[in-house]
Amino acid sequence: MKKLKVDGVAEIVNVAQYAAVPVQPDDILKWVQLALAIACSVVLLAYRIWSWWKKAKTDGKIDKEEAKEVIDIVKDGLDDIKDKIDNKEEK
Repeated sequence: MKKLKVDGVAEIVNVAQYAAVPVQPDDILKWVQLALAIACSVVLLAYRIWSWWKKAKTDGKIDKEEAKEVIDIVKDGLDDIKDKIDNKEEK
């Protein structure tokens, strides 16, 4: 009889299943929603930085105003992610 190979991912999934048993399905759904919200925020932040970079490189140099703009974009994105985490903890 042939033995099945178990790789690391399968082991992680197996452990996650046992760890999730005592947790209520609503709690799991809240964590999944939080993960999706954070992922969306990260994608949006990356898109905003990419858009800024594309606009900033047209003249071949980044001046102080453009640098301040990207810093503001990053701060706004990080604040958005922090707010989502804080709102999750309050619920």
